[in-house]
Amino acid sequence: MDKAVVFPSEPALSAEAKDLIRQFCTVDRSKRLGNISGGAARIKEHPFFRDVNWDDVYHRRTNGPIIPPIKAPDDTQCFDRYPEDDGRRVVYTDEMAAKYDHYFRDF
Repeated sequence: MDKAVVFPSEPALSAEAKDLIRQFCTVDRSKRLGNISGGAARIKEHPFFRDVNWDDVYHRRTNGPIIPPIKAPDDTQCFDRYPEDDGRRVVYTDEMAAKYDHYFRDF
């Protein structure tokens, strides 16, 4: 059973955006948009993308709606910072693999 997707009141999302998100968040993969017949073409045909010229996107003749402020090729200011690995992680043992690996069989 799918749990209802709850959207915040602000910023307001269009009905098309909400529908697209709901179709992506469908738990049953066989019913999820993009995973059903038609694949990516069905996503591209969704009303949310009605003003997108996919040929222009493919040939990079158009800019995206958000242009991040990049100062140099190695600029990472738009990404979250994570602490360096201090090596104190728990080792994934054979016992843990026997206990948990089956959960990730289809992952």
